[in-house]
Amino acid sequence: MISDTNKGLVSAVKHCFPGSSLRRYKVHFMRNILAHVPEKHKKSFASELKSIWFAPDDKVARERANALIEKYESRFPQAVRCLEEGLEDSLIFYSYQELNQRKISSSNMIERLNREIRRRTGVVGIFPNESSYVQLLTAYLMEYS
Repeated sequence: MISDTNKGLVSAVKHCFPGSSLRRYKVHFMRNILAHVPEKHKKSFASELKSIWFAPDDKVARERANALIEKYESRFPQAVRCLEEGLEDSLIFYSYQELNQRKISSSNMIERLNREIRRRTGVVGIFPNESSYVQLLTAYLMEYS
């Protein structure tokens, strides 16, 4: 599951879907971290921060994160603490070797799919019954996959 760290949602996911993993939404996580960085340093800090998630594998990502932490821990301690607290949740996508990690590192594909579903169902407007909605949705998802 991809989400922010809403305590209620995290608790519900752990309770309802035992064994599942929860990955922090990368963009919101970066915003949380950058909120603790002065404006004049945000651009350079953000580019180093992004490099963590663009790493080719888990090992390199952790090395980049550790280097960033060492470099900035005295200058931006709150930003570094925020990164340390959420790093594991944000790197969980590396543990799924069978999936394309670049595609699952972001929720852009899911958001695009949801937008397309809304667009297609919006064209119809009102469905005569639930099964016609399911039929349209199923046909689109089969085409998409």
